[in-house]
Amino acid sequence: MTAWLRWERISRQLWPLQPIAAAPHGLLRIAPKRYRGPRLRLPDGDTLERGDWIAELHCENVAIVACVNRRLINRYRACREDLAALARWLRDSPDGARIKGVCGVTLLWPAAHRLGFVVAERSGRLRNHLDRIYMGGLLLIYSSDGPTRAQLGRTLDRYPRMVWLSRSDLIRLYAPSAACRNP
Repeated sequence: MTAWLRWERISRQLWPLQPIAAAPHGLLRIAPKRYRGPRLRLPDGDTLERGDWIAELHCENVAIVACVNRRLINRYRACREDLAALARWLRDSPDGARIKGVCGVTLLWPAAHRLGFVVAERSGRLRNHLDRIYMGGLLLIYSSDGPTRAQLGRTLDRYPRMVWLSRSDLIRLYAPSAACRNP
């Protein structure tokens, strides 16, 4: 298991992530980058083209564990509040204005779907298998139940999937304009 922790530290140095401005819980970080895949049409009609800017989402595992262990706030609510901060950054910041979509790769795709993300299968059997092993190891390390978690539920039986949310859907879901909010 120490190999997982070492790789996580090394990858953070090789591919630094930026915190989301004003995110109250710090559960997510982003890596703005150019989209390199084929043309992708999202359910709301927005289209990503090769070269468009996207924000790749990453979980901040230590912060998520702390959130779960403190039990001061539901982890879904905490994640929604951090996504609201991301949506406001996309809407209001010049740096955020160039981002056309948000994506991630996760074993926790049912949770991402619950938060409004579109879930898609991934191609590349070997990479998907290796990501499954890596992400499963992280879940075991960061779970409060540790290795006994492997015997519960079906999360570790899953393969990771891509999750997507267009810029416009993220803002619509998490940072509607002041005129649209309920008092």
